[in-house]
Amino acid sequence: LRKEVVQTYGFEFLMVLNDLEKAGFLRKRETFFMDSMATSYSTLRKSLNLINAEVDPSNPDDPAYVSSGYTPITVRWVQAAMRGFLGLDEALKELPSSGGSGSGRRWIDIEQKSPPESLVEALKQDKATSLGVLAKKLSESTGRAGEQQEKKPVLLVYYVGGITYMEVAALRFLSKRPSFPYTIICCTTEIVNGETLLRSLSC
Repeated sequence: LRKEVVQTYGFEFLMVLNDLEKAGFLRKRETFFMDSMATSYSTLRKSLNLINAEVDPSNPDDPAYVSSGYTPITVRWVQAAMRGFLGLDEALKELPSSGGSGSGRRWIDIEQKSPPESLVEALKQDKATSLGVLAKKLSESTGRAGEQQEKKPVLLVYYVGGITYMEVAALRFLSKRPSFPYTIICCTTEIVNGETLLRSLSC
């Protein structure tokens, strides 16, 4: 691959390939058999059900509808936060952290506490609070239960580093669903696509 890229596009793109490899976008295949390549993406794809080719376009009920079968990973994590992270141990291990494993880093505070509780410790509790449960409690405490969709509580989703248009479309789809307990507002540093990603790596 390196030889073909250099011959086609020039030596300056060799650094881009190196940066893509460091960022985890490219990985050296140690064998000719694809099934033996256990990757983080393959684990996340199965655990989070990223690919759903059975979405009914006439009555879509899954964010995969926006791309005809694929749901962005970040959107699936938002959905997981609604029902809680129990049962997603393998997927959580694939999240990066300072220690090289997702098991040692605090990723989210479902309920703010002082001092903050680690996600690992929160998951050990029998009755872990999910964002979906908090939305129901908020609706009951403010008397909003049963009101129209625009009265749903607001969920701020932050993307540091950028968001794609597919992610925006999937989050909009979720937000408009009557069964989804929040109105989603996205905050991001920038809108990214394949071109802007490669340009940032080539700088």
